[in-house]
Amino acid sequence: MPLHKCGDVTVHLLKFDPGARVEEDPHPEGEELLVLEGGLRDERGHLAARDLAAPTGWLPAFDLER
Repeated sequence: MPLHKCGDVTVHLLKFDPGARVEEDPHPEGEELLVLEGGLRDERGHLAARDLAAPTGWLPAFDLER
């Protein structure tokens, strides 16, 4: 669901079911993740609720935790 667009930058709000697997998703211009509830784990580690991450240029595959 797009929340905001300014030039070529778009803000989206995404909700995933617990236990979902999200495949690698290239983002050449970068991407930020803010975990609102639950957590996620990828090959770089774990993000919990209220964690913010800014992967450079790509988002690896990750698993959502319950």
